[in-house]
Amino acid sequence: MWFIKEQIWPIIFLLVCAACIIDFWMGGASGVDGAGGFSILWFYIIIPIAAAFTAFMYGRRPGKTKWLFIVVCAFMGILLGWVTFSLLNTLSFGHWNMPSIRDAYFTAFPAFIGMFMSHMIWYSGKE
Repeated sequence: MWFIKEQIWPIIFLLVCAACIIDFWMGGASGVDGAGGFSILWFYIIIPIAAAFTAFMYGRRPGKTKWLFIVVCAFMGILLGWVTFSLLNTLSFGHWNMPSIRDAYFTAFPAFIGMFMSHMIWYSGKE
């Protein structure tokens, strides 16, 4: 039980990413707005806000290992881009689209900003 309490913010971020994947494969990108609406909603609004907020809350922890959460967010950004549109294109046309490091920016950068802000707020006056 202590592990879940210690790691609740990364778990919440992973659940938001899982909701994105489930929404995509359940037909979220084929609705009225299509792929453009899905991309804007999830990849440019919900996932970056979730990355920044969870990194901000996770940044309250002491220690330096909390900065590895940014790497987790970057990996999830790459995985989200690959498991949704790239995998659908691969399954539809048989052309393999490999994951790109550029997909990490939309999660790693907001996570870094959130972690940095949290670190500055909680540890600015402590020595």
